Amino acid sequence: MMNIPLSKIPIMPLREVVLFPKGIIPLLVGRELTIQAIGRAVSYHNRNIFMVTQRNPVVLDIRSRSELFEVGTVAKILEVVEGPQPDTLRVLFEGLYRARFIPYGGCDLKHVSRKVTSIADVYPFEERSHPVSEQRISEFLSALNAYIVKSEKPAPKVIERIINREITFSQASPGIMADTVMQYIRVDYRKKQELLELADAVERMDAVYELLQDNC
Repeated sequence: MMNIPLSKIPIMPLREVVLFPKGIIPLLVGRELTIQAIGRAVSYHNRNIFMVTQRNPVVLDIRSRSELFEVGTVAKILEVVEGPQPDTLRVLFEGLYRARFIPYGGCDLKHVSRKVTSIADVYPFEERSHPVSEQRISEFLSALNAYIVKSEKPAPKVIERIINREITFSQASPGIMADTVMQYIRVDYRKKQELLELADAVERMDAVYELLQDNC
């Protein structure tokens, strides 16, 4: 996928949450800006929304693009239902692809929507000629299994299916494997943001592998 400028898309700020491509997350939302963005996404943007994490999670009223990280994920809104409290919504999102604010898109967020551009995975030249080896994939899955065992908490079904190889990844798609795993492991949101910003797919897989090893 080439980096292609997109038309304006609603912006949804996230607090201490990072959404990755292929990730599916449910969120309870209540901020007016967020509810407006979801409404616009559903009504005018084919249920697509740009989800990007706040630099400071305690800020409730986001007014400027500078208060958000530059890189986020364009997501599809899968489901919207009323929340448990008045003026809240329960929303299910699926990450589609990385994106970043375009440099000439302005800083003011008062109009909810901004222009963004997609970010394609980047592969080193040698990796294009020689995809990630089966051995490296096996080592990655072993580290993931060790991480789950140590956590002593039930793994999400998608992680169990990856470990059991019910979900398989081609040797040419290390970035997809890294993103899928990174969505569900428990690490600080700032570390997740670092991984989201890595466009090099092989480097991203290696970084997730090291993170799994460090935590198991």
